[in-house]
Amino acid sequence: MATFNKDDLIINMVLSGTMFDKASGDVICSLTMIEEPSLELGGEKVYATDNYGLNIAAFNRSKTAKFSGSNSLFSLGLMANQLGSAKQTGSDIEIPMRELIQVASDKSVTLKKAPVEGSVAIEVLDSGKSITGVSLEQGASSSGDFSISGNKITFSSDKVSAGNYVGVYYKYVGDAVKIVNSADAFTTAGEFRLEVLFAEKCNQAIQYYGYIVFPSAALDNNATINLTTDGKHAFSIEAMTDYCSADHDLFYIVVPDQIA
Repeated sequence: MATFNKDDLIINMVLSGTMFDKASGDVICSLTMIEEPSLELGGEKVYATDNYGLNIAAFNRSKTAKFSGSNSLFSLGLMANQLGSAKQTGSDIEIPMRELIQVASDKSVTLKKAPVEGSVAIEVLDSGKSITGVSLEQGASSSGDFSISGNKITFSSDKVSAGNYVGVYYKYVGDAVKIVNSADAFTTAGEFRLEVLFAEKCNQAIQYYGYIVFPSAALDNNATINLTTDGKHAFSIEAMTDYCSADHDLFYIVVPDQIA
């Protein structure tokens, strides 16, 4: 078996990044497709000067560390953490819906879902299915432009004729995932672990799993996310001083003597 190289290693790739809740130890989010990983080290330098302003000595203060990268896929778990929120899952979540439907011969349309009461907005469309600016108001069968029974909408207004197209905007209750960006909710610190695959410099077939661990890390609220097919989910994580520990660690790197 080859001797474990404790100095020079090649970074093959970052395999994953996982954030843990400091209080419960639960996984907050896990990223397995990290691109462009970067570890940035910084700090403040303070100079002692003489009466002419010449530097006599330099002292390093306030060390910082930040990890940044992007995930290949849009991650709802990461987004929730960036928003200081939590993923809501269940079958009772209100979901927005838009349908462009042709009016039937009996001047009605049937929606795919039963709308939440008071959530329906209807616009009359032209032949190209563009909004004409004519809006319809809901009412009972004897008043208003339309009435709703279950998921069926019946039109009583002469603004709509059979064969016309309408745009129906509504909400329904269903099974979904929801995350909320509240103005008064922010990210909280947690432990962040990067799993890194290292390789021997003289024999790349010999590889090791290593870890870069931020005992106390804060995910940055600031992020630009391109909502395109080839867009990436960017993020950055700042190492905070583990203030209640004896060592005040920002992060540590550990590479065990185990071949991957």
